Amino acid sequence: MRHELKIWKIHFDRILNKRKRVEIRKEDDRRFNVGDELILSVWDTEKLKYTGEQCKADVTFVHRGMGMKDQFVALCISEPREVVSHDL
Repeated sequence: MRHELKIWKIHFDRILNKRKRVEIRKEDDRRFNVGDELILSVWDTEKLKYTGEQCKADVTFVHRGMGMKDQFVALCISEPREVVSHDL
């Protein structure tokens, strides 16, 4: 399954720089599974619009339950691929 998600620039850059391989996400309106594709699009929180930067990554592990708040999961993700960086 494909999930299109907003991500803040600071977290996006850490994923691209191989410093971040876990995403914490709420599972209230969707369910994440190993093998799912994430399309991560940078969201500008001040301008309230997308920046045009985007990448794809795959879910390699999903942690639910112990240590996580209700409806939240920790997603281990692959290295990003198909990185796009252009202004909208």
